Amino acid sequence: MNHIEIGGVQHPLLFNMNAIKNIMQVAGMQNFDDLTIQRDLAKSMDFALACAFYGILEGYEDQDQETPFRNIQKFAAKIKRFTELSPALDAFTQAATDFFATDEPEGK
Repeated sequence: MNHIEIGGVQHPLLFNMNAIKNIMQVAGMQNFDDLTIQRDLAKSMDFALACAFYGILEGYEDQDQETPFRNIQKFAAKIKRFTELSPALDAFTQAATDFFATDEPEGK
């Protein structure tokens, strides 16, 4: 499991189906093709915030713990620099790629 540091505190970060679905919904994406078309979306604050928030939410859920953030606004209040969200963007990109990968060789 990945982790992310927000405000000097380490939080678990997990991108399972719930997290990926929530992030895609926030971004208005319907399928994986939308994700590959909208790679510039990762530069937006709302998308980065959603990646980190839902990844942390699922990370705590996976550990049977309560998240310290009641909602995305409370979470956003803890962010001091956009770069704090970078690990979440990287982890989401990899998790979404892995999640939507097919077992067929490329080119088929």
